[in-house]
Amino acid sequence: MARVLREKGIESEVWSYSQSYLCYPQDKEIFRACDSIPVRELKRLWALRYVFFCDVVFFNFGTMLFAPFPMGEQGGALKKAILYLYNAYLSAMQHLEGWLLRTLKRKVLIQYQGDDARQGDYSLKTSKCPLQARWGLCTIPLSLMC
Repeated sequence: MARVLREKGIESEVWSYSQSYLCYPQDKEIFRACDSIPVRELKRLWALRYVFFCDVVFFNFGTMLFAPFPMGEQGGALKKAILYLYNAYLSAMQHLEGWLLRTLKRKVLIQYQGDDARQGDYSLKTSKCPLQARWGLCTIPLSLMC
């Protein structure tokens, strides 16, 4: 998508957390798979600056830069406590990210793929905080963008 936008004279960049096993083209890799968690989070904090220089933001797979994850039942009490705190940090940072996007009046597009797209209606009805509802972000189905 970014390549086509650039061909049309629109400045566009593709950022990803790290390179996938499919090696999709990207302009910026936020962190490397081998980075430690503290290094990843420092790089993710630095990447948050995108909210100040992007007018339109396109999220793929319905996630933002900071995205809490579902907690599993595996592991001992210490591991669960650490994961709980890490998830709380990610959730707090997602609140900040969403607040910044809304306050700075950024246009946000969200693309859902695979199961996310097929189960969109169900997710909107049952999720505690789907991305659109949580941040009041306007989402446009990709079929309307064609």
